[in-house]
Amino acid sequence: MRAEIRTYLEQVRNHLNLEPAMERKVLSELYSYFQEKIAELEEQGYSKASAAREAIRSFGEARLVARLSYEAFSRGSWIEALISAQPHLIAAALFATHFWRRPLFLASAFILLAGASALAWRRGQPSWLFSWTGYVLFPLLVAAYLARRLAGPALVFLLQGEGGLSSLWPLLPLAGLYTLCVWLLIAATRSALRRDWLLASLMLLPLPIAGFWAVTIDRLIPLVARLGPELHRWDAAMACTFAVMALVSVVFVRLRQRILKTGALLSVAALGAAVAARVIWTEISLLGLAAVTFLVLGFIWSPALLKSLPGGGRKESPLPIEELPEEPAG
Repeated sequence: MRAEIRTYLEQVRNHLNLEPAMERKVLSELYSYFQEKIAELEEQGYSKASAAREAIRSFGEARLVARLSYEAFSRGSWIEALISAQPHLIAAALFATHFWRRPLFLASAFILLAGASALAWRRGQPSWLFSWTGYVLFPLLVAAYLARRLAGPALVFLLQGEGGLSSLWPLLPLAGLYTLCVWLLIAATRSALRRDWLLASLMLLPLPIAGFWAVTIDRLIPLVARLGPELHRWDAAMACTFAVMALVSVVFVRLRQRILKTGALLSVAALGAAVAARVIWTEISLLGLAAVTFLVLGFIWSPALLKSLPGGGRKESPLPIEELPEEPAG
């Protein structure tokens, strides 16, 4: 394969944002086109180098080719759209039925989500995987947040000498939990970025909204015995929010244009954050509501910023087409 053609295909690939199998198909078709076009031009008297440059020129800018290919092949089936919506519907059901307080149902939901995510991760990472991954990460992040209390006595002993050495032992499992959470979050985000920053945003979408609720519930834990049914006063709003996320996941999979997918994600992130903050913190001011909304939007938009950094989400594996020996330039 000539160096010019390889460079062009790499540029197309970096902007393609398709599933690996579809990416291979598109790049293979492009490469077949170049082979035919270069052979045709050489028959007309072009040199090998001139034929390669003319073939590239005739096909157009790499970014435009990638965008048109994305719009042609990115639309998922209805089955894929429904699978992508399932984790949001599971979360909505847990809130609608108030079963989030029952450990058996929570554990069953987590095992289902984690098992399906692990299986999909091994089977080529389909696009619907990333809406599931966010819910697998959430319980681990909540556990890390709740475990912060174990660090209190250890820090008091280290800084003030109060307490005993036994207070240091909880730091070991706590450090392991934090390391696991950070590693999983970074690994999942990097994997999504290599495909498409929109998939990374889709994965992160439920985390800040569910996080508001989890932090509030944690503060109310000492009052659980007295609150009783009052603890479920936010369940209906949270169920509706996750149901809207499910709808957005369906729309995301079925849409072709990236600008529409981006708009859908950012809209539901802003709306979900505003609704969750207003329902949970009833006395929040308009300024506070705007601040929360912008923070969530920044969180959801962060994968795009990471992608724009040098080497951000760059695909490091070889071109997924049949490798041919390099031809000398000229």
